[in-house]
Amino acid sequence: MLLILNLPLVPLFAQILRLPAYILFPCILGISVVGAYGASGRLFDLGLVVAFGLLGYGMGKLKYPTAPLILGFVLGDNMERRCGSR
Repeated sequence: MLLILNLPLVPLFAQILRLPAYILFPCILGISVVGAYGASGRLFDLGLVVAFGLLGYGMGKLKYPTAPLILGFVLGDNMERRCGSR
């Protein structure tokens, strides 16, 4: 079903990327806030979204690479479980 829906909508998705950043960033922020609060209904999760957003912004300003941090958060727990059980 996703394939049937996504194939004709690819040009529309490409047009979304042409929006200026001052329109696109608030939309992304709003969707992130609604998603974080809607997943659990706790304000703590909104605080985490803000904290990690500020961390990413600060890392970008200081020219630190953000990809290793993201990979560490995503894969770190699985790697500790697999390698730590030996």
